[in-house]
Amino acid sequence: MNTMEKAQIKQYRWKLESRREDAVRLLGRLASETRALEVDSPQDSGDQSIGSVAKESLFQQTSQRRRLVRMIEAALRRIAEGTFGICVACGDDIPRKRFGGLAMDRLLSALSGNS
Repeated sequence: MNTMEKAQIKQYRWKLESRREDAVRLLGRLASETRALEVDSPQDSGDQSIGSVAKESLFQQTSQRRRLVRMIEAALRRIAEGTFGICVACGDDIPRKRFGGLAMDRLLSALSGNS
């Protein structure tokens, strides 16, 4: 692996940890919203349809956030193992320019669905 400076790795770790915390907080809010949709009283077909669409949307958002958290945790494990910056597919070094400030921000944004 290219010897990435410790300061750079620390910055990447901080960004990843921050994104993970945000995603976990959002997962908690999504869970609360999902529970709030659970209604015990009878509903007409229109209310049921709206509730179903809302639940599906929350399910999709939850799935995306869980995927993001898993990806971030995998990156943090690679940092801890000293393999961050090495392609998991081929084992080659990932070019430094791919880790530049803006590139990292774009990556994190894409992972979180905020592109």
